[in-house]
Amino acid sequence: MRNKPANMTAIGQHCWLLDSLGGNTTDFVVMAHSAQITGKTFIVPDQVTLHYAVSGGRPLSMMEGPVGFFADAIANNYRHMTQTRRSEHLAPDLALGKLVGSHWQTGTTTASEDYWALSREMGANPAWAPNLVLVRNRNRLIGSEIYLSYLIDQVMRARPAASYTFHIWGCRGIEEEVRWKLGSQRFQQAQA
Repeated sequence: MRNKPANMTAIGQHCWLLDSLGGNTTDFVVMAHSAQITGKTFIVPDQVTLHYAVSGGRPLSMMEGPVGFFADAIANNYRHMTQTRRSEHLAPDLALGKLVGSHWQTGTTTASEDYWALSREMGANPAWAPNLVLVRNRNRLIGSEIYLSYLIDQVMRARPAASYTFHIWGCRGIEEEVRWKLGSQRFQQAQA
């Protein structure tokens, strides 16, 4: 991406990280199109806490689009979650897809302007200014979804810390793996 915010960096080939404007934090918001795949789980890594915004089988409505939703959530210190999983416990692994892009252009803005808008909103509430992780690529031929377990692994590799808290803002509609168009298995699994 040519025109990206200064606090936006690539994590591997599949994620964008918008670093918090509020300083050093180990809170990460994950915003993505997502689905809970039947029978797909993973062990939460050591020193990681996961908070899911909705329970299994439920959608997460973003009628105002991701920028508006993010702005409202940050302004209201939105951390209310319906399900929490902690280190060494089994957790639902979600298929995550790209959320911010040309399909979510706000008015006459471009997708890159939406990334800038998200970056600006990050500093709106000094009481809570988490990092933001987004899925980066969309490819109709091979699919572009990644698993939550892979995303967490990539963030931990890119930003070593003593502990992490991930807030998962995405739908958890239940899907069968054979019906969900997942991309190449080589990048979906957490790497050893």
